[in-house]
Amino acid sequence: MSRKSKKQFINKNDAYRALLTDTLPYEVPFKFSNSGFYKALRDNDDKLNFPFPLNSVKKKVYSIPYNYKIKKDENSYRTLSVIHPLHQIECSKFYSNFEQVILNLTANNKYSLRYPSDIGSYYYEKNKKTEDKDVEWGAVDNNSESKLTSSSYFSYEKYNFMYKFYESYEFHRLERKFQNLLRMDISKCFHHIYTHSMSWAVKGKNFSKNYVNADTFDGGFDKLMQLMNYNETNGILIGPEISRVFSEIILQSIDTKVDNALSSNELTRGVDYEIRRYIDDYFIFSNNKSVSETIAQILEKNLSEFKLYINESKTISVNRPFMTGETIAKIEIGKTIDHYFSQLVNFKQDNDYSEEELLKKIWNKSSLSNSFIRDVKAIVKKNEISFDAVISFSISILIKLLKKVLNAIKNHKAAVDIKDLEKLKIFVLETTFFIFAMSPKSRSSYLICRLINLLKEEPKDGSDDSNINKAIFDEITSLIQSSSHQNQGKITNIY
Repeated sequence: MSRKSKKQFINKNDAYRALLTDTLPYEVPFKFSNSGFYKALRDNDDKLNFPFPLNSVKKKVYSIPYNYKIKKDENSYRTLSVIHPLHQIECSKFYSNFEQVILNLTANNKYSLRYPSDIGSYYYEKNKKTEDKDVEWGAVDNNSESKLTSSSYFSYEKYNFMYKFYESYEFHRLERKFQNLLRMDISKCFHHIYTHSMSWAVKGKNFSKNYVNADTFDGGFDKLMQLMNYNETNGILIGPEISRVFSEIILQSIDTKVDNALSSNELTRGVDYEIRRYIDDYFIFSNNKSVSETIAQILEKNLSEFKLYINESKTISVNRPFMTGETIAKIEIGKTIDHYFSQLVNFKQDNDYSEEELLKKIWNKSSLSNSFIRDVKAIVKKNEISFDAVISFSISILIKLLKKVLNAIKNHKAAVDIKDLEKLKIFVLETTFFIFAMSPKSRSSYLICRLINLLKEEPKDGSDDSNINKAIFDEITSLIQSSSHQNQGKITNIY
């Protein structure tokens, strides 16, 4: 982290701050945010001219969310929801009133890899000169890592992305100890969550059926999730972080029931098995497939009591090493990118470029780009995965290496030929846009925007960026034209 990054403390008494972090989906258009909405409420709460009465929530009026679709993978789409502003305000106030209750309910986790662990108290103001850290769009603040920006109301343990679990020491330690991994996930988890099950999780099913009170934490959370979604009790909105918090409380309650049931079956956690859960994805580790099957049956039984069910088509059992085609492909793509960059750049460990230029001569940029694209396609095909699995990973590496080049020029006075730098930038641009175009998605589109900002950086005075501008224009135009030819109905292209 740059020493110039400034530590900013959050006003914990700000009743509306959840509007900035937990009430919108991550995947929204670049220009869309709650910043203006939040500032208006914070600064001039009594004089807002809303087209709806702010006190209408007291009458328990339900609202209709704005729904839109984004691309999930090559063949399917996901429906996300923007909560009505009235109920976004109520979500924020609910957080403010019950933040400690939420933390208490998620503190007793048995298996969870992603859960609220504390109230966010500070963040580091983003610094344009920060060299080595990248903000990950769609991430929550992670207590295990340095924060760069305030991205969520709560701080989270342990991993803000599932791939980080795969790359962790914890995963490798589990792989060393157990021979078998059974992967399962809940079928359409948020679609099937029953809002009343919040009370079942907090107080128990039998008690809750006889005593329902909207003024309690569980009753209030239940009612809030209904009111923001047509007053529906079956299913919760997909997209906002508050829905993940709601589901996490319920799923942790199920985790505890599963753990107790396994103990009754004389299975000891840490000896006979280990279970990890990332939101609605389960990882069951054991040395005996019959033990895994017993655990799966107990898990399915307890999930069904909450009207949740396992997606059988996605259940996978693997033996050590726990390597998937996606994992292998990422390793190979990483090596491929390093190989091509080694043909383009002379990186020095000591950053001493006094005797040798940073950039090598690129005689045929198009041939190099085509070769790189061919190799990446071959890796994806060989490992029988989709491009979706490696797009963000690949683009992130390309951006990191380009940043390293620009940093060497700006901070370590590396000599470069302007034409060579231009060719390198266009090589990165063309290859990145090809990878992105294979399956454009919102999260990777944020990376594209960061790349464009990098390409516009001119480390040398007097350089002409007209060719870079034209290349960027051509790539974006081609992408938009390609998308417009697809019959996507009401699909939102937020890239």
